[in-house]
This record gives sequence, structure tokens and C-alpha cells, in this order.
Amino acid sequence: MLVARHSGGGAVLMDAGLLSLDVLLPAGDPLLAGAVGAVFGRVGAAWAEALTALGVPAVTVHDGPSTAHRLGDERQRLLASVCYATLGRGEVLAGGRKLVGLAQRRRRPGALVQCGLLRRWRPEPLLAGLGFSPDDAEVAARAVGLDELVTPAPPDGTVRTAVEAAMRAMATQEQT
Repeated sequence: MLVARHSGGGAVLMDAGLLSLDVLLPAGDPLLAGAVGAVFGRVGAAWAEALTALGVPAVTVHDGPSTAHRLGDERQRLLASVCYATLGRGEVLAGGRKLVGLAQRRRRPGALVQCGLLRRWRPEPLLAGLGFSPDDAEVAARAVGLDELVTPAPPDGTVRTAVEAAMRAMATQEQT
């Protein structure tokens, strides 16, 4: 079943290979200060801090513009249709491959930042569901799952606790 994601971005396969964690921020929260996209850098930095503390190597945060080109050539449109095949501001990489994707939805009461950590990156079902060749090597090489990076991989609860702690520390820092 395909469901539209109103926060934007490319398609995401919601299965056991993805840990989804949403961040709710009320209007006026210091993490929402500045340009609309600034929150991505802050949320991504918290994820990077948490993942580094959990032993994930070579963690970086993408601070450049989006690499998705929805109006580009056929190849660029294919890549833009798969969330983990392109980068957006604040998204987290490990060894240059996307590990955490971010999207947001803003309303008057505040913002919802949707975060998706790949546990395992197997794009074949998603590609097939979108009508693309499931054996696209370039899409497969663009992302990586946590379970491939750390042995033993931390369980979801441990990841969630680490991210929550990093978000609380960042919120405290932003308020001072």
C-alpha cells in the first residue's frame, strides 16, 4: 500500500529496516528559530551526536542544499523519488552514505520533524513498488543501515534513548 507523506521528500519503505522517530516542537521553540530549514541542522546534529556515542564511525551531517532534482532528467527524477537516494540539509551520513533521513511539516501550533534511521538498507522492494528496476546499484550505494555499521548493533530503545538525550541537551543549550 502506498501512502502520501505530507512532510515532503521521496518515498520511504516503512518496514522493520527503518526506525522512525518523530520530534514534535511547539511554536516558539528555540530549535525552530531562524529559517524554516534551520531545524534540520539542529535535529541532524543531535542524531549525529547520539550515533557517534553509540559507536557509529565517520558520522557527518549534510549542511548543503538538497541533492534531489525532481525537475531534472529521468535519472535525477528516479533518485529524487527515493528518500535515501538523495540528501537534504541536516540529514546524517556514515562514511558518506545516508543513514538518517529527515522531513518536516509545520503548522501554526508548531512543527513535526519526521526522522527515519535505516537499520538495514534494502531498496529493492521500494524500487519495485515505484516501478523502477529493483537492482539499481547506484541507489543501493547511496545509503547504509545501522546494523551494517556497528556490531553488535544497538537495539531501537537504546538508539531512541541516545537521540532523546542529545535532543534534550541541545534544547537546553539553545535556551541559554
